[in-house]
Amino acid sequence: MTVERPRTQGSAVELDTVILLLNKPKLEREYESLRLELDETTASFEQLNAELADQELTLKNDVLITESEMNTQQSELDAKNILYQKQIISALELKRETIKFEHSKLKYELAKQKYKTFEKTKTSKIDVALLRKKGIAAL
Repeated sequence: MTVERPRTQGSAVELDTVILLLNKPKLEREYESLRLELDETTASFEQLNAELADQELTLKNDVLITESEMNTQQSELDAKNILYQKQIISALELKRETIKFEHSKLKYELAKQKYKTFEKTKTSKIDVALLRKKGIAAL
């Protein structure tokens, strides 16, 4: 540790005049290390936000696409039902269409569930990252 006294004894001082200057290289290194760690944590937090926004967009899109597919399959099933009632198609063809609709319905439900799960984990991930950032900033 080095101590510098820029003024001589008995000198007049102003409010912003430096009276004593302490130089602690170890403390300065620790400060810089913590500052870099805070910058790194901030960058990681921003990256996490970007990744979560991308995942959210993808999952929302999956829900919309699978909902659209399910609605299309429902329309196809309704049409096949009419054709079956008029005895234009066989029961087997109607069954195939029913299975396609059920499959699209399951895909839609799965997409919705994935999105709900994502929403819960997103909040947790952001909270953890904020705590880490605040913990470093408090040092």
